[in-house]
Amino acid sequence: GKKRAGPSSEAHREPSSTHSDAHTPRGDSASEPQYAQLGGGAQTPPRQTPLVDQQNILLTTLQTLTTLVQSMVGNQRSNASPSGDTSAPVREKATAVSYQQFMAMQPPIFLGGGSHDKAKDWIEEVECIFGLLKVPEEDRVNYGSYLLKGDAKNCWQSTSEIRFAGQGSISWKRFRDSFFSTYFSV
Repeated sequence: GKKRAGPSSEAHREPSSTHSDAHTPRGDSASEPQYAQLGGGAQTPPRQTPLVDQQNILLTTLQTLTTLVQSMVGNQRSNASPSGDTSAPVREKATAVSYQQFMAMQPPIFLGGGSHDKAKDWIEEVECIFGLLKVPEEDRVNYGSYLLKGDAKNCWQSTSEIRFAGQGSISWKRFRDSFFSTYFSV
């Protein structure tokens, strides 16, 4: 005699509606995870957000907050009153930011010597950056003269001591005129 599978063995293979395990197919409503019921009929799964997702959410939130704070600081600077003692610290911060922005543009260094075209090109490039970043007039000579190295730096130091001794600040126009008279003299 051959053994035949009876109805009891077929029934044994079907998943029980009261029992759910990891091997039970997802399509069965009894196998679906039980969700917490919220007000209004909304359901939420009882699982935790993965660590990577939490880190991404945190990073996005921090970036958004940083942008918001930077925007608020920028608005405070643009709305600051030019009168009173509070304008000096704001001015110092604005100068520091402008200097950092200026150097981030990688302005050219001028070593002196060379052709007249090199001197002219250097001035034009530096002035282009000044205009682009709206560098304040009172900072231009400091920023520009910082870019002079070697012979050009020595020449500027001598010129400023002789021509501009005791004059305090020098305008960019006077610096430029002095620079051109040095490099374009015949």
